Amino acid sequence: MSLAQKLENYTPTEQDKAWLRDVVTKQPNRQGMANYLNRAIIAQEPWKVRQILDLGGRLDIQTNLPMFSVAMEHGYDEVIERGLEDGLDPNICGLYQSAVYYNRLELFKKIEATGADFEFEKDECLSISTRNGHTCMTRYLLDEYSFGDFALNMALGEAAANGRNQNADLLYDAGADPSDHATDASVIDPMIYAVNNQHEHMVDWLNKKRGRAETYDLEATYFNNQSILGLQMKSNGQYDENGFVMAAKSGHFATLLDRLQDKISEITVKDLKSQDQYGNHVIEILAERGEIKSLLRPTMWRGRLPELEKLVNTYLTPRYQNQINMAQEFIQQQVTQEHIQKQRGRISLKRRR
Repeated sequence: MSLAQKLENYTPTEQDKAWLRDVVTKQPNRQGMANYLNRAIIAQEPWKVRQILDLGGRLDIQTNLPMFSVAMEHGYDEVIERGLEDGLDPNICGLYQSAVYYNRLELFKKIEATGADFEFEKDECLSISTRNGHTCMTRYLLDEYSFGDFALNMALGEAAANGRNQNADLLYDAGADPSDHATDASVIDPMIYAVNNQHEHMVDWLNKKRGRAETYDLEATYFNNQSILGLQMKSNGQYDENGFVMAAKSGHFATLLDRLQDKISEITVKDLKSQDQYGNHVIEILAERGEIKSLLRPTMWRGRLPELEKLVNTYLTPRYQNQINMAQEFIQQQVTQEHIQKQRGRISLKRRR
């Protein structure tokens, strides 16, 4: 909303008029004018903002840089324009990214007109625009600037994570690659973002672009598109997140074990000690989500209960006491069950003799 729109049908009060007379009488210097303007913006008083701008005079830019961020947030584009006239450096204030974030295309063009360097900010701006679903802004950036494959694919990941189909279409037309990026470890498969954030329409969009049948079955899509036991997510070579970590974080761990039923006995303690980018182990992630029960399967731990007990005691702190109690109860039940089965086996053997 422009300043003119904010002031539409507004009639200044006597208090407003008294304030203006006081400002004119004091004849504040550049810093004083900027201080008045800053207070009016923060207080959301558009009439005062308009009066200060109409009084003219240059603003003290350097000591009031935060003011322009607040002005951008609250829609006082005229304040930004006055700042640009008075020598405000868009790169110092991050005006390009702010204009993209708040979807102010016309103001963005005015910032461009100052000749401020945009090259080192353009990739991030494309991702910001896509993340927030600003279709017109994304189209403008793609029409006016050239982007490398990495920037396009990263922006497509933002579209997938936030369900921005229209932006995804624009990026795809500009050359973004909707594949799983198996040959590029620096770019995460956008399907992971779409599934983890439950964006069915983006899942369908990606399946269509990959030549696969459309489906609304998010879990089926997730597990059909990933090699669970070998899935690796790499981010700038800093960490690896395997399928167990991803399934635990996305709430699909129980489904993963269901699908690996035939191989469930092959899942090792090492697999459950896999870590995410923050160093959290699979078992900690499950406990944090209150989903330790999904791990407690008799066929998975037959003959290996001491391993489970050690895993629980080593990695779960008292913070997860309820989850610990659940695991310990399971272990005790299975120990009892195994003991009963052994006793039955001995009795059966004696009878045969």
